[in-house]
Amino acid sequence: MKVACSEAVDVVMRTAAQRLRMLPGRRLVGEIAMPGFVAEDPVTQAMLSDLRDLAQLDGTGARQKLKHIFLVGERGTGKELLARAIHNWSARSSENFRVVNLGAINKELAPSEIFGSKKGSFTGSVADRPGYIEDAVRGTLFLDELDEADDNTQALLKRVVQFGTYNAVGSPDELSCDVRFVAATNRVSGADGFIKPDLRDRFLEVRVPPLRDRKGDIRPLAEFFAAEYKYKLPELVLGYLGGFEWPGNVRQLQNVVERVCALARSEEDVTLAAFEASVKESGANPAVFEMEDGRFYPLAVGETLKERQNSQDRWHIKYALTLFAGNRTHAGRFLGMTRQHLRERMKSFGIVDDNP
Repeated sequence: MKVACSEAVDVVMRTAAQRLRMLPGRRLVGEIAMPGFVAEDPVTQAMLSDLRDLAQLDGTGARQKLKHIFLVGERGTGKELLARAIHNWSARSSENFRVVNLGAINKELAPSEIFGSKKGSFTGSVADRPGYIEDAVRGTLFLDELDEADDNTQALLKRVVQFGTYNAVGSPDELSCDVRFVAATNRVSGADGFIKPDLRDRFLEVRVPPLRDRKGDIRPLAEFFAAEYKYKLPELVLGYLGGFEWPGNVRQLQNVVERVCALARSEEDVTLAAFEASVKESGANPAVFEMEDGRFYPLAVGETLKERQNSQDRWHIKYALTLFAGNRTHAGRFLGMTRQHLRERMKSFGIVDDNP
């Protein structure tokens, strides 16, 4: 997890977090419960433990920054669930939690949606209208896809995040509010070009790890999704699902499991073959495992060990023939086989070479 903040604020945050850890009755990392978010991998557990500490840091004045959190993670990593958890773990849990997706609303209307508007402030405004901020007072407002907000909206957000004051669109009256802002972006790299630094710097930044970096969650997540359909996944299926990168993260894994379970008539239909078809349809990539002697690339969907071996042999033979300009004697010696054996393998793979 990366927390980006000034050195002074960082010291305050760490000190407060240490005090929280000493409170009697505090649950251990492995015992953190969070409905809808499975977390058994140590990487995920560490992130949740840190988020829970941050959720209870609710500063005011000079420490205002301590209460605003910026979640940075790929699509499908569960950022909204984490934002809800931050709200539920905080002293604001009894108040409203509201969500505004800045990528889904008209950019010109975003200020009125967030800050509210006065009657007649724009065409079609026939009455005073409260915004998301007013509805989230004393609670939490989740700003999803913050990078989609235009410069004007970001400038207005910077003011309310920093000072806790704002104006409804069309109103000269300055209003104050007590709201915790949790923002999110899926632009893991390059978000700086879309979010103003002076806005981003008002948040404590937390990195949400992708599923490929917390492989220990794949099995329990798959079991969790299947249990929603009252099915138990075979051990062979669970091991198979652990062999993929899941670029779409938890959401992609969920879709794969639910596709099989929704079409199954009974548990007998929840088979490896069904999951192979579902994974292929999803476009998930085989994982690359770092081994002591190099990288290991698992079999592709539907690929057998013999097919992989034949494919590797075929390419090695073609490479050797190219390396030695088609000379079978030299190529065979390079590959550790006789010229006759090389000729037989070439024939079995359909490799045609004009050289004798």
